[in-house]
Amino acid sequence: MKRIISVIITFAMILSFIPLSVVAADDEITNKIVYSENFDNCIFDLPGGFRPMAYAIPRCWVQSEHAVSGRALYVYDDSPGDAFILYGPAFDIKPGEYYTAQAQMYVPYGTISLYLKFYDSSDKEILSWYTAANVTSGFTPVTTINKAPDNAVTARVCFATGAPYQANAYYDDVVVYEGKLEIDDTVIIDPPVQNDAVNAKIVEPSGDKLKYNSYNEQGDKMGNFSHVGFYKGEFELPDSKNLPLVATITPSEDPNADDTQRIQKVIDEVYDEAINDDFKVIKIKAGRYNINRNGISLKPGIILSGEGQGPTGTILYATDPVVHNVVTASGGIQAKLSEDVNIIDEYVKSGSNQFTVEKGKGSMFKEGDLIHIHHHGTEEWSKAMGMWGVTNYAGAITYWKDGRFNVDENRTVTKVEGDTITVDFSFAVPMANTYSVPYVYKVSEAAKWRHIGIENLRVESYYNGIPTDNNHAENGIHLAGVIDSYIRDVSLKHFRMAGIWVDKSTSRVTVKNCSNLEPISTFEGNRRYGFRTSGYQQLVAGCYSYAGQLDYNTTGNCPGPVVFNDCVSDTGFHSSENHGFFAQGTLFDGLYFISNQYRGNLQFINRGYWGDTEAHGWSAASSIAWNCLSPSIIGNKSPMTYENFIVGIFGWYDDKFAADKKVHHVDEAKQYFRTSEMMEPAPENFVDYENSPVNGDCYIESPTAPVEPRSLYKAQLAERITGNFKNAKPNAPVLASPRGDDVLKTNDISIKGLFQKGAEKITIYVDNKAYDAKLNNTDYTFELNIKLDDGIHKIYATQTIDGVESTKNADRFITVNKENGYQDYLESQYEFEKIHPLINSDVISYDKYQNEHMSQVADKISVMVNRNLLVSDVDPVNIDGRVLVPMRAIFEALESEVSYDDKTRTALSNRKDGTVIKITADSNKAYVNDKEKELDVPAKIINGRTMVPVRFISENLGADVTWNDKRQMVIIEGGIMTYPPIHNLPNELGVFKAIQSGDDGAGKVISYLFDGTDMNWAVSTENPNGAYGIFDFGSVRNIKDMYLDFYLGNDRVYTFDILVSDDNKNWTIASEKAHSSGTKLGFESFPVNASGRYLKIVGYGSTKAKWNTYHEIAFTEDKQK
Repeated sequence: MKRIISVIITFAMILSFIPLSVVAADDEITNKIVYSENFDNCIFDLPGGFRPMAYAIPRCWVQSEHAVSGRALYVYDDSPGDAFILYGPAFDIKPGEYYTAQAQMYVPYGTISLYLKFYDSSDKEILSWYTAANVTSGFTPVTTINKAPDNAVTARVCFATGAPYQANAYYDDVVVYEGKLEIDDTVIIDPPVQNDAVNAKIVEPSGDKLKYNSYNEQGDKMGNFSHVGFYKGEFELPDSKNLPLVATITPSEDPNADDTQRIQKVIDEVYDEAINDDFKVIKIKAGRYNINRNGISLKPGIILSGEGQGPTGTILYATDPVVHNVVTASGGIQAKLSEDVNIIDEYVKSGSNQFTVEKGKGSMFKEGDLIHIHHHGTEEWSKAMGMWGVTNYAGAITYWKDGRFNVDENRTVTKVEGDTITVDFSFAVPMANTYSVPYVYKVSEAAKWRHIGIENLRVESYYNGIPTDNNHAENGIHLAGVIDSYIRDVSLKHFRMAGIWVDKSTSRVTVKNCSNLEPISTFEGNRRYGFRTSGYQQLVAGCYSYAGQLDYNTTGNCPGPVVFNDCVSDTGFHSSENHGFFAQGTLFDGLYFISNQYRGNLQFINRGYWGDTEAHGWSAASSIAWNCLSPSIIGNKSPMTYENFIVGIFGWYDDKFAADKKVHHVDEAKQYFRTSEMMEPAPENFVDYENSPVNGDCYIESPTAPVEPRSLYKAQLAERITGNFKNAKPNAPVLASPRGDDVLKTNDISIKGLFQKGAEKITIYVDNKAYDAKLNNTDYTFELNIKLDDGIHKIYATQTIDGVESTKNADRFITVNKENGYQDYLESQYEFEKIHPLINSDVISYDKYQNEHMSQVADKISVMVNRNLLVSDVDPVNIDGRVLVPMRAIFEALESEVSYDDKTRTALSNRKDGTVIKITADSNKAYVNDKEKELDVPAKIINGRTMVPVRFISENLGADVTWNDKRQMVIIEGGIMTYPPIHNLPNELGVFKAIQSGDDGAGKVISYLFDGTDMNWAVSTENPNGAYGIFDFGSVRNIKDMYLDFYLGNDRVYTFDILVSDDNKNWTIASEKAHSSGTKLGFESFPVNASGRYLKIVGYGSTKAKWNTYHEIAFTEDKQK
């Protein structure tokens, strides 16, 4: 199959070129050579015009031992701190033309790059792009391409390593072409060896149940990962055909029109007119919709449903050449509802779901309470972990500081017996009280946005035609502060960072059958992350990623559990992994890397080498690789009783190339391994297993064969839902060819892939029609040869094992010769049986549940508090234009404790922020913090319930109140402390609401100032709305100090104003042109000494940038005033 090179990035031997995007048909195809060098006319010295930098001078020469023919250039880099750079001679080029540089490269060890650099008339470098290669088993074509800038007159090929990398490599047949090349990227399958499955020991099949066996002397066991995803798997995703269709959007007549505001207006109107957050559908018809840098903001209760995710379906196209997110949903974070209660067990075991609290404190909790368990990472814990004083790649000393990396878990109380609390599912990691005492408190997730759906469409980014362009959309979809939502059957293409990013404040989200295709960016950190998660109870299932770096990954101190189930990494250029900072409870369950010639692999290791101020360090605890396929699977055991697991393999690639890759991956992992005591690992940290991809010192079981159950997640879900773990469907087969979005110039199509040993049938669905593939039961590959008409076609596959058809994999779209427009069979909408992971299950899809339980709106007043219907046995009433509601219901909805004195008929409300409201029946006076307030309508006793004026109560508890006359509805927003105090500062204030003027467009939003991690809020002084943040304290407070933790605060000085206000309209300056020290990391304090309900910070950037980038913020109160 032929393509035109738009980007070529190869780590391959067999696949000679791998394009990551296809150029337009009218792009010039050429074989005009403007520069070449084969080194055959040299004996030892470099050819004329070659210029090595100082470090490289003694480390490069021409030799004949390894060459394509004749002689070749040899280079090596043996220093972890210096970079090898060798410049080739300059050659003339034409400005505005594309140029393709190609070299045959053999890389026995390390990572090295081929650069194409452009220069102006003064020989100043003005543009540079590169392609990196690592570990090839022979000479392999490596190619890079770029467009010469308008002021370029010459170019050079450059050979280089990065400062952190060591390598040795051979270059031959270096050629630069004017224009772009047509290439062949036919997929060649190198099938893995598969052995018969054996029963797992750590989670052991026992009849129709699973038996959990301890893995250490403390009695720790593996946790249960089935409580992830949409409603914890207790409902299947809704079938949107059965839900209310509330709006339809069609393409603009002008194909260049900006559709952003038009789509956003529909979303906002549907949200504003909705009576609740039940699912409702906005249908976006097939066609292209241009989305600008502001992106689309989704709202609760709305499914954005397209008409197909293929090239002729519904396409949300990000048009602007700036870094931004295209589709976002940004809800609130959970609120703290109670005091901290210590857990008194000396050791809470991994795999357990019980703990004991302080004597007499069990009565604070009841069945159904949502609770948060926090185990603090102290400085002493950091030292015990070997993370206090780690030397990083640059020679700097890094620290895991107090409170930076903790264990944080949400659970629901299922039973309280005295002071013993039982929760709904087990803990992923153990909690010992050696270095800190874990504690628990009640929380509310009312501020999170629920019921958001994105389905059956494509999100795609503009780029400038250069495959390493960084000035375009960052993430396709970004969810923050979201719960019980989903992304299904979505293709994401050409993004700089992640196709989908589900962040730390998001829980119970399912990402199913999605594809991340052809990312566009340089190859460096924070690029090409495919499917990125950093939260808890998140499920990524049946997905496909092509040509990413970290295709399936967690970032930061991810609390887990997170499950990647039945997913494929195709042509991956880096590891799928926990990318540092002590992530917990990640299950890689049937993750398949194809083909084996690429750098993609699976690992959870010590990454102490990386990190600027904080080492990535021990990347994971209780991470699991279960029956995965990869050239290498590497696992390091974390210190103390923390553990990681490699249990079973799908198979292993039994060839020299895969063996070389494994050696390279292990050597690289050894280079990254650092603690405060060890600059390099001990031999026992990397134990190798023969006839296996496995290496490491974590818990390892069955390194040469798969285990039963074949999918841990599905088995655990099946046992919980049906009582029998065997009611799990098999995983899908692995489709290898054709790739997603392939353009094929023949009508004779061959569909190939891998199946699980023991499968009796492979069914290929082409445009929803089923075909039986031919099975090869020797190497367990399948093939279907079929003749297809010109046009777009949709492909997916299932396999049948023991009479049960598997779940499907992600839809794949191909173009045969030319497109033929939208066809309804190209849509991705499937019946329950196609997508549900279980058999013999009573689970129903959520649309059926909603339609049976949908809220009925009668002809009466209703009250919505933070998008939840206020429910009481007495209905709200309207008296003289004022709505009264039951006292206890409204106070508790706004998280305020209430007591009532029958004698005086007086209600007293106390909230944790100190707000006290006293209100008496039939009195026109009320008191807020002992200050008298006049009431338009007094409280009344109706049907035995004390009814209070809802607006007065709500506004004095910091909420905004509006009246929807059309719906006869009171809408209350806020009034809940969205960001409770977390920094242990004396008299620290909680923040009810944070408002930003903007952000960086890539997801660095203001809520990250309150998450206790290294995530930032970033906004530029050039932002059209200004660079400010407003913080609402719920009521007027005597604000003493503001604390800010600045990004790189030891390297730059930030300047800003601080203002206060009682009404968010009239502002008083508390501190003008305040500035940071420029010498400190961590919090710096700034006096405010003013009263107000609101505080605004207006940023003016720093001495290094126009950006205002902050890690954390906190405020304290002067309670003496």
